[in-house]
Amino acid sequence: MNELIELLQRLNFKISSCESITGGLFVQELTSIAGASQYFNGGIVAYSDEAKINITKIKKQTIEKYGAVSKECALEMAVNSQNMFKTEIAISFTGNAGPKTMENKPIGLVYVGIVINDKTWCETFQFVGNRNEIRTQVVEQAIIILKKILQNFKK
Repeated sequence: MNELIELLQRLNFKISSCESITGGLFVQELTSIAGASQYFNGGIVAYSDEAKINITKIKKQTIEKYGAVSKECALEMAVNSQNMFKTEIAISFTGNAGPKTMENKPIGLVYVGIVINDKTWCETFQFVGNRNEIRTQVVEQAIIILKKILQNFKK
């Protein structure tokens, strides 16, 4: 996490998040280091479809057509978080941590949406483990992805 924070500070970027599957775990990691307000504006945990629609302004049609566990939903969550918090970077997490299949999508399926300025990415993962292991793996992979993108990023 320290490396990611150094990159955010070097680029003078602020980050925000919209979390579902991770339930705030990413923000917990991000803010565990003193001085978080220098690089973090805010985050939302929108766990239910209703919260995604009403609070994070995900289009109801997106969830009806693709599901809450989808690339489309993850990207919309990231873009809306970026707009809400006025940050250069936003990241989102949506997926199925189990214990049951949802939306006919397997346990461990996760989408991580990222937006930096006006460029978007979405990474898809299939993790194995219990709920907490899956959530931890999601955050670990997100940190790796963000570091990789930002190391090659030209402001």
